[in-house]
This record gives sequence, structure tokens and C-alpha cells, in this order.
Amino acid sequence: MQDERVDVPEATGMEVGVAPGPQPGTVQVVVSGEIDFDNVPFLREVLLATLVSHRAALLVDPERVTFCDCGGLNTP
Repeated sequence: MQDERVDVPEATGMEVGVAPGPQPGTVQVVVSGEIDFDNVPFLREVLLATLVSHRAALLVDPERVTFCDCGGLNTP
């Protein structure tokens, strides 16, 4: 599996990358920028699609997130 950039509209202020995780059977989702009510549907879609396509444990890395409102905190 290669590193993947997910196409998220630029207006969202968020970038999402998908890469193999550090342990076998894991996938790392790296989120950068701002997570807010407007772009949460895109993040949710990426997380669910990654889970379904890779069938692995998701490791979400929020280290590069600069802002997260209650919509982002409630993302499944």
C-alpha cells in the first residue's frame, strides 16, 4: 500500500492522507488543518471508505490539526 492523498475540496481547510500504519494490520489516517462543521462530512467519508477498503485498524493522527470544533469531536 502506498501513501495516498485524499481529494478534499480546498475550501474545507483540511487535508487528509492515508498510509500504511506502523504495525501490520493498521492504516494511518493523517489529518491536517481545520476540522469543523462544514468539512466533517468529508472526514467521515474518508474514514469510512478507508476502513472498508483496507479492512484494518485505523490510527488517526491529529497532530497537524490546528482547529477542531464540536463537529470534529463527534466524528465517528
